[in-house]
Amino acid sequence: MKKLLFIFALLQISIGFAQRPNGSSRGGNVMQTSGKQERPKFESAKIAGFIEHSPKKVIKKLKLNKKDTIAKALTSYLDAYNKKITNIKIKNKDLIEGLDIVVNQNMETAMKSRNRELMQSTMGMVQEKLNPIRDEIKLHDDALNVFFEALLTEEQYKKWSDYQKSERQKLMPKQRATNDARNRPDNLNSGQRRRG
Repeated sequence: MKKLLFIFALLQISIGFAQRPNGSSRGGNVMQTSGKQERPKFESAKIAGFIEHSPKKVIKKLKLNKKDTIAKALTSYLDAYNKKITNIKIKNKDLIEGLDIVVNQNMETAMKSRNRELMQSTMGMVQEKLNPIRDEIKLHDDALNVFFEALLTEEQYKKWSDYQKSERQKLMPKQRATNDARNRPDNLNSGQRRRG
């Protein structure tokens, strides 16, 4: 119930930020939508670092035999790890869903009005709310790595570390390519200046 009240309060605050004092937009700041790419949606679960590892994928990456005792121990530990991560996700479901809604609304409003303060305060709120979840996930990641380091050879552990790093990178939001003047080739910008 407390989480629902918290989410409701966040929504009310974000709606308050979203409304302009006189209902009008700034003159001259109307953005064209024809060539603009859509902003990717904010996903709290990705930012928090929720990763569930497939034992089959990991065994394949490490080139282990499925029937080997190491592979069985690895599978057992990964299954337990995945359950812990799932439990953290379930426990924080309301917070994650609420953050997704609020952040996406705030970011859209901030982009339209070019309000950097709203962006910064929203990102600060995200950090504040997600850091405890990240810390909890990191504890389980660290325990998993300690177990794998003791279980695997040095070469296998390096492959595991590389695999884990690539899985984390998949969670990172992709940089969007915009067609504004900052990203255009220099010859286009200079050609336009010479005409005038």
